[in-house]
Amino acid sequence: MKKATLFSLSLLFISAHLFAQQSDTITLNLLNPTYPSSFNFIGNGYWDKTYNDVDYTFFTSQIFSFSHLIEGPGSSWGGNIWNGFTVCNSGDNANHNPNWILNHEWGCMAGGGIMTDAQGNVMIDENGDVMVEKGIPYLVGYWNHMIEPEWWDMFGEWSPLDEPTHCFQILLDDDDEYEAVGVYVNIHPWAYYSNLYGSGPARPLNQNDDHFTLIIHGLNPDGSESGNSVEHIFAKYENSQLTQSTKWEWVDLSSLGEIGGFYCTMATTVVNSAGPVAPMYFCMDKLQVRTKGVITFVPVKNKFSNVHVYSYGNSIYIKSIEALCATPMQSVEILDLTGRMVYQSTINNLETVITLQVPSGIYYVKLNSLNNTTITTKVTLINN
Repeated sequence: MKKATLFSLSLLFISAHLFAQQSDTITLNLLNPTYPSSFNFIGNGYWDKTYNDVDYTFFTSQIFSFSHLIEGPGSSWGGNIWNGFTVCNSGDNANHNPNWILNHEWGCMAGGGIMTDAQGNVMIDENGDVMVEKGIPYLVGYWNHMIEPEWWDMFGEWSPLDEPTHCFQILLDDDDEYEAVGVYVNIHPWAYYSNLYGSGPARPLNQNDDHFTLIIHGLNPDGSESGNSVEHIFAKYENSQLTQSTKWEWVDLSSLGEIGGFYCTMATTVVNSAGPVAPMYFCMDKLQVRTKGVITFVPVKNKFSNVHVYSYGNSIYIKSIEALCATPMQSVEILDLTGRMVYQSTINNLETVITLQVPSGIYYVKLNSLNNTTITTKVTLINN
């Protein structure tokens, strides 16, 4: 992709066109699911199909499909064990030890789902924290490590999976090509309080280098494993202190690159010979990917016939083709769509790169020359 981009930029300077990175960010919105068409919540705030393994081995919202697996009615558990993801809206963050199973698996330590504005942007309070509200849906995941492929050989060719190949699996539709952006995660109350006090066979995290960790793995567009992963540590014990957050936290997934989906695993130091004994739960929401950027060339007619402006990611490039400008640039101003200036500077060379930490969107680039000529053009910035 880098080679293609460099080649396209070279074409840009030759053709004297405006370059734009055209891509769309897609954010998980559980208020508008695709399959089912809506989530109905029962009991203490969980999806009423949580124990339905006939119709919902996956459930889908927009382009995202989430693995959903349970022990069926013929199992020794009588259909009362679920694995993978489900949807909840309780926001319960109390300690219900030892009565978690069936009644209190549906909470999140943040106290509610993530609030968004009318445009779908995550709302942040004055302290920089994500705003939450009970009743807003979010994902709760339970990781059963014995569903992972490395355990299948222990049971011959047995696998409880039909289409999913991992307990936590997230697939993207194949109508487009996607790049990973990020996701919000939150520790589950059962895990949080178990890390503090222990729960059942699980001891608390009270030994040096104890941890409770989520690992998000990238899948290639063909479904194979990319080998790339991102870790998020929910809890860690070091220097005689346990650190764990109760807030929704953003995990940057951009290093996973081009993807066809994800799968998640979990890790803890609270284990026995059969694997983890800690409650392997976590919460997730507002997963983001974006369609791969498409390079387009749009003719630009302006008075700076030898000056070209283009954007890539969160950077704006201003370049003069000729060594001597007929209309030398003197300064640049960058404004958002409301007209508010977000950047201003003089220009003292023939090539300028401006990188801005501003929200993704369309911005105006206003160039001023020494002879009082002014031209304004628009660019699109994408800021992770």
